[in-house]
Amino acid sequence: MKLKQIALDKVIWISVAIIAFLAWQDTVGASMWKLLGGWEAEAYTKASPVYMQQFWLFAYALIAVVALTYWFIKKDKSESLALITTPIILLWSGWEDIIYYIIGGHQFFGTTMPWLYENCFFMRWVAQMMGQTTVTDITLIVSATLGAVIAYYTYKWLKRFERKNNW
Repeated sequence: MKLKQIALDKVIWISVAIIAFLAWQDTVGASMWKLLGGWEAEAYTKASPVYMQQFWLFAYALIAVVALTYWFIKKDKSESLALITTPIILLWSGWEDIIYYIIGGHQFFGTTMPWLYENCFFMRWVAQMMGQTTVTDITLIVSATLGAVIAYYTYKWLKRFERKNNW
């Protein structure tokens, strides 16, 4: 295996681990809301905006801390930037949601996810490009696949940019 491929695998695996951890956190949060009466209960309807703000703040802070820690240890700008861009692209494109469905044992196929259409601009854009008015299971798979391709080529571009500009 080439050294470049090992580095790519390292960034990809760290990024996927971050997304999987966030999906697990989302599963724990969903369990908490179910204990308090579910999605329609007063507790969720009142606390959801603050909870979601905290969740996303935590997600972005975790991504930033991992990237900064990597930079302090390795001093590799392109991989450190990739450790910001890759998890964010995977997060926005629906990888956290797919992993959430898998580890939570939730029904995925045949479902619609209007909250993703309302709150996730990338998935909404994919749905609109597919002629849909909400995010479906197929939309989510297409979005996640597109996100993986974008994340991969963004990483490749960062590596080329680093070599070309002698970072």
